Amino acid sequence: MPSPFIKTRNFGLTAGAGARMMLCVSELRWFVAHTRPRREKKLVEYCRRQNLTVTLPCYNSVHKYRGKTVVFQKPLFPGYVFLQLEPRQKDSVRQNDHVAKLLEVFDQETFQ
Repeated sequence: MPSPFIKTRNFGLTAGAGARMMLCVSELRWFVAHTRPRREKKLVEYCRRQNLTVTLPCYNSVHKYRGKTVVFQKPLFPGYVFLQLEPRQKDSVRQNDHVAKLLEVFDQETFQ
C-alpha cells in the first residue's frame, strides 16, 4: 500500500555529508504551489524529475463499480502541493504549466 505522503528527495549520508546536509536543509524554504485543477500529481512527477523536495498528502478513496472495488489516492488538500525549495529553484517551479500560483510561507517554523 502506498504511503499517504509522496516525498521525492532523500539525503544519502556518507562520511562528511552531515555538514553538507545541514547546510542544504537550512537553505530550503517552504512554499505552497496552488495548482491548476487536478494537476497535483503531475506537479509531483515534475518535481521528482527535477530532484526537488515535494509533499502531497493523500488519502485512499474506495469506490465500487459493477461489483469491483477500486481504490484511488486523492489529495488531502485538492489544488495544493507543499514544496521545499532553494531560492534559485522558485522560478523553475513557478513557470511550470501545472502551477497557477506559488505561495511563500512566511512562518517557516510552523511547517517544520
